[in-house]
Amino acid sequence: MEQQLPENIMRKAVKGISYIAHPLRLRILELGRERNLSVNQMARTCKIQHTTLHNTTGGRNRSLTVYILQTLCDGFGI
Repeated sequence: MEQQLPENIMRKAVKGISYIAHPLRLRILELGRERNLSVNQMARTCKIQHTTLHNTTGGRNRSLTVYILQTLCDGFGI
């Protein structure tokens, strides 16, 4: 049987993830501003669903996956 982590540790882990995600969200928005692209235009350029990018940049989606980050980097030529 798998043992689950205590709730206080899980809360700290989730909080840590949001600390990492916030600067990434800001950088994504900054890249869009540098290229004069709206979030919808960035999504089309990077071939990501616009709802995914809206949720990510708006802070509603706290789990930035490696796939999303890699797709953004590829779309921006980074």
